[in-house]
Amino acid sequence: MRLDNLICGSNSSKHLKIIIFHKIDFKNILHIKEAFEQLNVLESIHILECLIFNSSFIQQIIGLNKPLKLISLFIRNEDDHRSLFMSDEDRNLQIESIRLLFQKFEGYLENIGFNSNVNDVLKYEALKFINSYCKRIKFFDIDTHGIQKAHIVLDSVKIFVQNLNYLSMYFYIPYGEKNESTIELVLRLAHILPCKLEFLNLSFNGEIKKNVWEVFLKNLRHIFVKKLLFEINILLADILPYIKEYIMKEKRAEYLAIVSRHASRFRCYRQRELFTITDELKEFESYNIKIKEYDNLFIKAIKFIDEMY
Repeated sequence: MRLDNLICGSNSSKHLKIIIFHKIDFKNILHIKEAFEQLNVLESIHILECLIFNSSFIQQIIGLNKPLKLISLFIRNEDDHRSLFMSDEDRNLQIESIRLLFQKFEGYLENIGFNSNVNDVLKYEALKFINSYCKRIKFFDIDTHGIQKAHIVLDSVKIFVQNLNYLSMYFYIPYGEKNESTIELVLRLAHILPCKLEFLNLSFNGEIKKNVWEVFLKNLRHIFVKKLLFEINILLADILPYIKEYIMKEKRAEYLAIVSRHASRFRCYRQRELFTITDELKEFESYNIKIKEYDNLFIKAIKFIDEMY
């Protein structure tokens, strides 16, 4: 349905129970609150990668007088250059808006994600509010730069562990990071993951040595993942023995996808995908593990929301 039909209160919009906003710029859209107030059967909304900080959108839905559930919020930053030169005062207004949003809908939020270009200050302040207010997170999608910030994200995963079922994490590990720090991070990740997940996507962009992968995979023995995806910066041949030993033979997944990227300090490109190695497919299938293409196995937020709600 077109957004202007919703705002204008068309007859078809009055029967909506669920609304999914996807990649909408709410700038200059002034009557969202009034439109929602007229939708008598509206139960829940999902906001996916919309521009919500350059408008009064947050203030409008916070001010709603009728009961409404905000189930999904996948945050993106402004597309313009304003976000790069934003004053501390404006940034604090963003943070306060997002705090009020989480506070109002704390009991309903189930799906949270952050676009990779979201400002770090906003992202990690938002995480604090999510950790405090949102206890029902089922789908969590986030990227993180550096070891210290990765641990902050893992704090959230630990809080969500009871309900978490879909997890997508992107780790950017700086070159030259101490091996011990990386091992500590992956060990903690392995130990806090839920015992059972429907979907787990782990992307590591940075220098992670073979012995770190062995430590990590060895410590995944307590979990089962229906759809397990890895995006790695190591030759596939270097990690495959550990995948076979700790994932394949232990039958830790039903579907598996691995993309190997060759990386240097200045360049990263796709090198090889497990799905393309025909000889390996049969061996994994003998353990009832189906190897899939990474892009086909990956679950996008919009598809997930559309199918689940």
